[in-house]
Amino acid sequence: MMENRILLLLNLATEFINIAMVYITIFGAALVKRKCKIIFTIVVVVCIHLLLLERLGLRDAVGMSFFTMLAIPLFMLSGKKRTLLCLYPFIVIIASVVSVSVSFLLANILGVTESVIIDSPYLGVLCQCAPMLPMGIWCIRRRVKGIEVPRVYLDKKQYILLYTVAVCEFFMLAPLQSMSRHPEWGEDATTAGLSVSVACIVFTLLAIWQGIVVHREIRLQERNQALEKYMQLQKEYYADVMAKDEELRRFRHDMAAHTQMLQAYCEGAENVDLKSYVDNMIKEAVRYERKVYTGNRGADAIISRIEQEAKEKGIRFTVEGVLPGYIRVEAYDLCIILSNLLRNAIEAGGQIGESTERYIQLLVGSYEETLYLAVKNSVANEVKIENNRLYTTKDDKKNHGIGSENVARAVEKYGGIVNYHCDGKCFTAEICM
Repeated sequence: MMENRILLLLNLATEFINIAMVYITIFGAALVKRKCKIIFTIVVVVCIHLLLLERLGLRDAVGMSFFTMLAIPLFMLSGKKRTLLCLYPFIVIIASVVSVSVSFLLANILGVTESVIIDSPYLGVLCQCAPMLPMGIWCIRRRVKGIEVPRVYLDKKQYILLYTVAVCEFFMLAPLQSMSRHPEWGEDATTAGLSVSVACIVFTLLAIWQGIVVHREIRLQERNQALEKYMQLQKEYYADVMAKDEELRRFRHDMAAHTQMLQAYCEGAENVDLKSYVDNMIKEAVRYERKVYTGNRGADAIISRIEQEAKEKGIRFTVEGVLPGYIRVEAYDLCIILSNLLRNAIEAGGQIGESTERYIQLLVGSYEETLYLAVKNSVANEVKIENNRLYTTKDDKKNHGIGSENVARAVEKYGGIVNYHCDGKCFTAEICM
């Protein structure tokens, strides 16, 4: 009886690991964060199977694992339960196909029929361990190289393809397993089973790969649409900034003439209060004269708004350098680069405590046809940079991180380069194009 319990626990352990690893390594699922929930679910499943062992025997207790392992997508994995449950039968078939393939291989090596391998409890457990090896190697490679597996969401066509492959594989392998129990067909069935099971593995991998590729294409299209929408909004924002800047420039020009005329009329007047009021109005108007930062009108219009936002958040903002009035970089692209880099800097400054100095420093310059921009700003924590790309730390990764991508695209348009550096206290973005 003790041996049966050990065999039952081994079967449950291997099946649990196989199903969980397929969910995680292939379909990008993740375990729930509450470890106590995982432990409680495992204990309940084990207790149920021990009761089944007492009542039904080892074979039936192991066979019921198809139903009890539903606890993995229901209680132990995070994500949409409907999607996880829809994938469950296919995942079970994936693990079974690999195990059956190994059992046929082992039968050919030992010179016995496949039924002998299946009927041997310990050899059966050994075959069930086979899927763990490639998935374990993949998990180690992911951790070493920092590869992120995106969660896969399949549509109806992908589900139809996966389950068509799964059903076909079942009808291909089941008869061969049955034939291996007959003495007159056993050896031939074992040899054929090895070839067929390997073919089934290849078909399964192709079906999964096709589903993943289609999913990535769909996600890429969605992201491109989001990028286009975001860039259109930026274009409208920049056009609005330039229009408002032009209106403000004209208003200031006319206002200066009007105030000078009022001042002239007040010189000979006896109303001291009126004269004082006009003088104060002129002094106040001087404070809001259009400020020149770089000498480039488009860049100055963007910087003017950013400086105001920085002041409101208590961030020291400085600009050093000069840009010519005309540069070969289109004003729209310059707006994308400056607005995104400076707004990221403001957002980073807002995360720093008031006791720490908050600053943003913009450096600009040009030589012949080469433009240089650099933004330095204080940060609260280390910024994640991989392959010279910024990675957002926000939960909503779908709708964030677009700004840095737009900067990269705008810079690459002119054959330029972007370099990011961070020492934990100061973040620097350098652009040369």
